[in-house]
Amino acid sequence: MSITLTTVFGSQINVVVQPRLTERVYSGFPAAHGVTTMFMGSRGRQITVSGRIVVSASTYTLGRVAAQVAIDAIEAYLWAPAADYTFYGCIYYAVVWESFRIIPDAGGKAFHYCAPGYMVVDFIVQGRTIL
Repeated sequence: MSITLTTVFGSQINVVVQPRLTERVYSGFPAAHGVTTMFMGSRGRQITVSGRIVVSASTYTLGRVAAQVAIDAIEAYLWAPAADYTFYGCIYYAVVWESFRIIPDAGGKAFHYCAPGYMVVDFIVQGRTIL
C-alpha cells in the first residue's frame, strides 16, 4: 500500500522527479583504442519535494512550536525504510528520503508569522527511488 505525499508533507507541495540515473564502468586495454563499458544498472530517480508548512497559532511562540512539531514529523521519514508514495496518480516505488532542509528567506528568517495567526515555513526534501 502506498503513502500519499500530501499526507507526509502537506497539501502545499510541488513534486519534481528526474529521469533515472545510470551507472557504468569504463575500462581500457593496452594497445587498444577506445574503451569498453559495463552497464551497472539504474541508480534510481531523484525526487524533490518543495513545500510550505502552514500552522495556525495565536502567537509567534505557539506558531513556532507547532511548526517544529510538523518539522519533526517530516524529519522522521529520513530514517524510514523504503516505501511507495503517490502524488496525483503517479506512483513512486521504493523511495527513501535523503535530506530535509528548511529554506530561509533572503534575510535569513525561516519562521514567518503572518496575520491572521499563521506560521509559515518553506522546505525542500530530496529523495531517491532505489529500484
